Amino acid sequence: MDVLELDDPEAGDWLAEHHPLERPAKRPASLEAGGAGSSRKRAPLRAPAPSGRVHLLVGCSIARYSLMDIVGADIIYSKTKGGETWSRLRFTFQDYVDEWRRFAVSFGLSLGSIVIWLSGNDGYERGTGRNLFLTMTASRVAVLERCIAETIALARASSASVTVIGPLPRIAYDITLPWEQTAAYKVDRKVKEAVGEDDFVSVGKALTKKLGRRSRHLVTEECGDWFRDDRIHLSPEEYRKVADVEKFPKWLVLHAAGRLGVGRAECVL
Repeated sequence: MDVLELDDPEAGDWLAEHHPLERPAKRPASLEAGGAGSSRKRAPLRAPAPSGRVHLLVGCSIARYSLMDIVGADIIYSKTKGGETWSRLRFTFQDYVDEWRRFAVSFGLSLGSIVIWLSGNDGYERGTGRNLFLTMTASRVAVLERCIAETIALARASSASVTVIGPLPRIAYDITLPWEQTAAYKVDRKVKEAVGEDDFVSVGKALTKKLGRRSRHLVTEECGDWFRDDRIHLSPEEYRKVADVEKFPKWLVLHAAGRLGVGRAECVL
């Protein structure tokens, strides 16, 4: 995988060689962040990504290991961090957007969509994996909700197209539980409330098993075969279960199981 730092002097040569693009015309004022077009109707999730743009991916290690790419001539500027949470992202998101903008300006690219994928770290205690919602106070829940809502607001002020992908259950901690009783599900619902139906993709249920025609979706021992040895992160080939979710944007490609092609610029933390 080619990894570019924003200040890397070789970045320009790499982009010119692997991803030649004509310098785009000046962007319409309606597409400028915070401009008149920032509140326009957002493109549906299944619409193809606009060509010749750089899109921003923000997320945790689940997003990083997915090796997400774009169908077509676009590229992704990736800002992913292991253990990332909505509670912390609220205070760093604007910095990521600013870096994304500088990258676009440096290479004469237009800004595209913002994709956010966090896998539920706000709901699991670090180290033990305990479901934090079991003892979370109402005030703490309110803080989490505010962090999610404010991050989404920043994203929508920065791009007319925002896609948010939901969290996944954790075999290490959720074994035998119905999907609706996992901490991931609790985070999933909080995010959906903030994002809305149109821009949110819930994927956690795809990593559960439905036992019987009328049964609920459960996190079973068999589901463990889809995860890495830590039983938290997906195995590379099982990212296809996420990509196969009906609502998952078809202009996004998860290359986790194969070699990543050109079209990706990742800033390493």
